[in-house]
Amino acid sequence: MRFSHEDEFRTDASIESSRVNRPRSETGYSAVVLYYKRGTEVTLTLDDLQRQRLAPTEIVVVDNGSRDGVIASIEHLYPGITFVSSRSNLGYSGGMRLGIEALHAPTEWVALLTHEVRFAPDLATELLASTDEGTAAVGPLLSLPSAPTSIWSAGGTFTKCGQARHHSTVLSSKPYVVEWLDGCALFIRRQFITTGLFDERYFLYWDDVDICTTLSRSGSVKLCPSALATQDTATSPVYYSARNQILYWRKWGVKTAVVAALVRAAVKILVRDMPGGRRGWAIGRQRGLGVVDGMKGAIRSFGTLEREIGNGVVN
Repeated sequence: MRFSHEDEFRTDASIESSRVNRPRSETGYSAVVLYYKRGTEVTLTLDDLQRQRLAPTEIVVVDNGSRDGVIASIEHLYPGITFVSSRSNLGYSGGMRLGIEALHAPTEWVALLTHEVRFAPDLATELLASTDEGTAAVGPLLSLPSAPTSIWSAGGTFTKCGQARHHSTVLSSKPYVVEWLDGCALFIRRQFITTGLFDERYFLYWDDVDICTTLSRSGSVKLCPSALATQDTATSPVYYSARNQILYWRKWGVKTAVVAALVRAAVKILVRDMPGGRRGWAIGRQRGLGVVDGMKGAIRSFGTLEREIGNGVVN
């Protein structure tokens, strides 16, 4: 089923009232799956979602400007799922916003999932059972598909220099509060989803950090250690890594973290990038552009930057 939606978020008084009065055992959720050029692997995520013991009330898949024909080729396999598409890549926040706007069911929770995340049938049950009235968002432990017992994210934190880092060890056997969660499997309480939650300036990386920071102003952001999902990790292009770290700390008014990010980027350009020959210079240019655009709040074409150095480079 394909859908076109132009309404605002469904946050009217009747929906809020139904959330408040719904018994805990009847807590429901809708799901948004964001797709971009991942191939038919997205069907594995959709199948996992449909196998949940606590089934989602509604599922929306967003084709985020991929134009690869994959979503069109699988639509007929999922008659109960709504498919929406954008003409261009809106980034993580823009794509998730588009999916949420397409939801109709007034569920208490919305699950934000990316196109390659995998999980067991009890994921939603475990996550929602770990919440309380003050929980704004909750997420699972994350491991690699090739090594399910090797945790690469047990929630997120910040270094003293303002870098976003994953906890690689579980901090408690019970649900615990973290500073941020990875955006690949993020359950958000619907009452906290406001128009300003998704800052589309980030486009790629740090979106989830910013979303969780915003949510933590109204409720708690929790990691549920009894819930597990798997996803491969990815390297972050230096442009977005440099740009978005600065953009984030400027937005939240932490000047010392902005200065630390500027110094770190300058050192990397001088010590790591420039001695690396032609490729190193290209990487240094990306990093420098990221710094400039982070300070200005501007953004450049991801495609142009990506082609300049092939597959992109690590932070």
